[in-house]
Amino acid sequence: MSKWISQPARLTLLLGFLLAGCVGIGQATPAPPPQDQPAPFYQPIEGTAPKIEFANLEHDFGLANQRISLKHSFSFKNVGNGELIIEKVKSG
Repeated sequence: MSKWISQPARLTLLLGFLLAGCVGIGQATPAPPPQDQPAPFYQPIEGTAPKIEFANLEHDFGLANQRISLKHSFSFKNVGNGELIIEKVKSG
Protein backbone atom coordinates (compact mmCIF):
# COMPACT_ATOMS: atom_id res chain seq x y z
CA MET A 1 0.00 0.00 0.00
CA SER A 2 1.03 3.56 -0.53
CA LYS A 3 2.51 5.56 2.33
CA TRP A 4 -0.02 8.30 1.44
CA ILE A 5 -3.01 6.29 2.68
CA SER A 6 -3.56 6.28 6.44
CA GLN A 7 -4.04 3.04 8.39
CA PRO A 8 -7.82 3.59 9.01
CA ALA A 9 -8.32 4.37 5.31
CA ARG A 10 -6.49 1.14 4.36
CA LEU A 11 -8.76 -0.88 6.64
CA THR A 12 -11.84 0.84 5.22
CA LEU A 13 -10.74 0.07 1.65
CA LEU A 14 -9.94 -3.55 2.53
CA LEU A 15 -13.31 -4.00 4.23
CA GLY A 16 -15.07 -2.40 1.24
CA PHE A 17 -13.38 -4.80 -1.20
CA LEU A 18 -14.20 -7.80 0.97
CA LEU A 19 -17.86 -6.80 1.25
CA ALA A 20 -18.10 -6.07 -2.48
CA GLY A 21 -16.87 -9.60 -3.21
CA CYS A 22 -19.48 -11.11 -0.89
CA VAL A 23 -22.52 -9.26 -2.24
CA GLY A 24 -23.90 -12.26 -4.11
CA ILE A 25 -23.31 -14.74 -1.29
CA GLY A 26 -26.44 -15.64 0.59
CA GLN A 27 -28.81 -14.42 -2.11
CA ALA A 28 -30.98 -17.24 -3.30
CA THR A 29 -33.90 -17.54 -5.63
CA PRO A 30 -37.12 -17.20 -3.64
CA ALA A 31 -38.96 -20.46 -3.10
CA PRO A 32 -42.23 -20.91 -4.96
CA PRO A 33 -45.37 -20.58 -2.82
CA PRO A 34 -46.63 -23.80 -1.26
CA GLN A 35 -49.10 -25.72 -3.40
CA ASP A 36 -51.66 -25.95 -0.60
CA GLN A 37 -52.41 -22.20 -0.77
CA PRO A 38 -55.68 -21.23 -2.46
CA ALA A 39 -55.56 -19.67 -5.90
CA PRO A 40 -55.86 -15.88 -6.13
CA PHE A 41 -59.38 -14.45 -6.26
CA TYR A 42 -59.05 -13.45 -9.91
CA GLN A 43 -57.95 -15.94 -12.50
CA PRO A 44 -57.67 -14.40 -15.99
CA ILE A 45 -59.22 -16.37 -18.81
CA GLU A 46 -56.90 -17.30 -21.65
CA GLY A 47 -56.92 -14.60 -24.34
CA THR A 48 -58.53 -11.90 -22.19
CA ALA A 49 -56.82 -8.98 -20.53
CA PRO A 50 -57.98 -5.76 -18.90
CA LYS A 51 -56.57 -2.47 -20.13
CA ILE A 52 -57.03 0.78 -18.26
CA GLU A 53 -57.28 4.04 -20.19
CA PHE A 54 -57.23 7.43 -18.47
CA ALA A 55 -58.83 10.57 -19.90
CA ASN A 56 -55.90 12.62 -18.48
CA LEU A 57 -52.70 11.50 -16.79
CA GLU A 58 -51.83 14.86 -15.24
CA HIS A 59 -53.60 17.78 -13.61
CA ASP A 60 -52.08 21.17 -12.84
CA PHE A 61 -53.77 23.09 -10.03
CA GLY A 62 -51.81 26.21 -10.90
CA LEU A 63 -51.13 28.72 -8.14
CA ALA A 64 -53.06 28.02 -4.95
CA ASN A 65 -53.06 29.18 -1.36
CA GLN A 66 -51.51 26.65 1.05
CA ARG A 67 -54.58 26.67 3.29
CA ILE A 68 -57.00 25.63 0.53
CA SER A 69 -57.90 21.97 0.07
CA LEU A 70 -57.64 20.97 -3.58
CA LYS A 71 -59.26 17.93 -5.18
CA HIS A 72 -59.30 16.38 -8.63
CA SER A 73 -60.78 13.17 -10.00
CA PHE A 74 -59.13 11.16 -12.75
CA SER A 75 -61.57 9.46 -15.11
CA PHE A 76 -60.70 6.09 -16.56
CA LYS A 77 -62.32 3.15 -18.29
CA ASN A 78 -61.51 -0.44 -19.11
CA VAL A 79 -60.88 -0.72 -22.85
CA GLY A 80 -59.64 -4.32 -22.63
CA ASN A 81 -61.67 -7.48 -22.96
CA GLY A 82 -61.03 -8.77 -19.42
CA GLU A 83 -62.31 -7.78 -16.00
CA LEU A 84 -60.42 -4.82 -14.53
CA ILE A 85 -59.97 -5.13 -10.76
CA ILE A 86 -58.61 -2.13 -8.86
CA GLU A 87 -57.38 -2.77 -5.33
CA LYS A 88 -55.47 -0.91 -2.62
CA VAL A 89 -55.75 2.61 -4.05
CA LYS A 90 -53.60 5.19 -2.26
CA SER A 91 -52.93 8.85 -2.88
CA GLY A 92 -49.35 9.88 -3.42
